[in-house]
This record gives sequence, C-alpha cells and structure tokens, in this order.
Amino acid sequence: MHSRRQPDDRGRAALRGWRRRPLVEGLPAWDRRGRGRPHPGRPGPARRQDPEDLRRLCVRGGHRRGGGLLQGPCALRVDRGRDRRHLVAPAARQGHPVKQLWDLAGVFAYLSLLTIGGGMAAFPEMKELTVDTYHWVTFPELLHFYSLGQLAPGPNMMMVASIGVTVAHIPGALVALVAFFLPTGLLTFFVGRLWTHLATWRWRPAIQTGLGSVAVGLVLAGAIIMGRGAITHVFFGVIALGVFLLLWRTKINPAYPIVASGLIGMALHYFNIA
Repeated sequence: MHSRRQPDDRGRAALRGWRRRPLVEGLPAWDRRGRGRPHPGRPGPARRQDPEDLRRLCVRGGHRRGGGLLQGPCALRVDRGRDRRHLVAPAARQGHPVKQLWDLAGVFAYLSLLTIGGGMAAFPEMKELTVDTYHWVTFPELLHFYSLGQLAPGPNMMMVASIGVTVAHIPGALVALVAFFLPTGLLTFFVGRLWTHLATWRWRPAIQTGLGSVAVGLVLAGAIIMGRGAITHVFFGVIALGVFLLLWRTKINPAYPIVASGLIGMALHYFNIA
C-alpha cells in the first residue's frame, strides 16, 4: 500500500505537528470509542492530538448537548470553510473580562464629561455607546434603568451601576460608578476653586449664559431620544403629558408620579390594552 504522505513531505508534516502542539497542550487523551473518557492506557496530557479526532468529538458532543455552546476542549471552534482548520479559543469570541472593565471605564469616564446640566444631558451619547456600539443593553433596558435611577434615593445617574452589573457583575458596577462620578467630581472641585477667583472677570456672566443654553439643549435632546423609545402607545403619551404638567405646575415629589405611572403601566399590560 502507498503511504498517505510522500517522503519529501515528512519534514513539513512534522513542522505542522510541532506548530499545532501548543493548541492542544494539556488536553486529556480522548478516546473516540470511549465517548469522551480518557484512554486507560494514556492517563496523562495529550502531547499531540489529531484535529480530525478532536473535530469528531466536538461535533458528537455538541449534538448530545443540543447544539449549544461546547465546554472544555470542545469549545474550540473548527472552521470548515477553509482548507486549514483554525482552532479559536472561546475568550476570543466572548470578550475578556478585563477588556470589558476597561471598556466600561473608558465609556463612562467620557460620558461623565458630557453631564452639563445633569445626567440627562449625557443620555443621547449613552444610548449611542451602550446600545448601538457595544450592545451591552437594549434600549428598553436602558430606559428601565434610568426610571429606576429616578425612583431610587440619591443621584439619578447611579443607574450606571445597573449597566455595569449587566456587563461584568459587581466589578463592572464599581468600575462604572467610579469612572462616571470621579472625573466630574475632581473637575468640579478644581474648576469651582478657579471660578471663585474669577468672580470679577467680565467674561464670567457670558460663559455662564452660554453653558446654560448648552445644558438646556442637551437635556432636551436626551428627552426627545428617550421619548421615542418610551412612548410606543397613545396611553403612554397621555401618561407622559400628565406627569409633565403635574411636575411643571406643582411641587410634588417626582417619586409619586413615577410609582403611579408604573402601576398604570402594569394595569394596561394586564388588560392587554398596551
């Protein structure tokens, strides 16, 4: 019988085997007939594993698991669309936790610099980054987090902790809170001291007027973007208008309209009205 490889191909075959070794280093010596159990005669780590055997084992394990995400060595993905098989680690697809924390820190540190006039001023950019760019949350989830931040005691932008928990659990919440509040806190401290020394500066009133106009524009843009996602039915529009008039004409605590609106929304959902 003819050999599967020509003699002049042995050097390249050995080189390919040597290059493949780090990809399967430390994997157990799987037995094809043992349905994933280690071979009795080879209890140690597998120094060389045939990619074809590994692919068959992963496909068989994936079928047994209902086609979900594979675990262990079967989490390595085999690309059948090319001539060569590429084994990709799951971390390359799911994102490393440390990188997610750095992304949270960068995004919320940047958003903290946009909160001129309040947290609502940063809402348009927050929606763009957290929903459209990084896909951390959906737009309805972002609206729910903001509503809970309005209802909870303390600053309403504590809701950034909810986004951090969704992305990276408790460490993500801590990183989001520190990144969002620390830059603006330091900036307010130093600029406030400088602003006091510039009390007699003639340009100070003009700067204050300009910043006030910018703050109104940013808050209005955030309210419009939030309204597009929240007001999806005529009943929700009536609720929004009623709360607006109530807060505009009276000095009622905003927590009461928020709780009442939530109860009305539950009733509308229960009776399939909206």
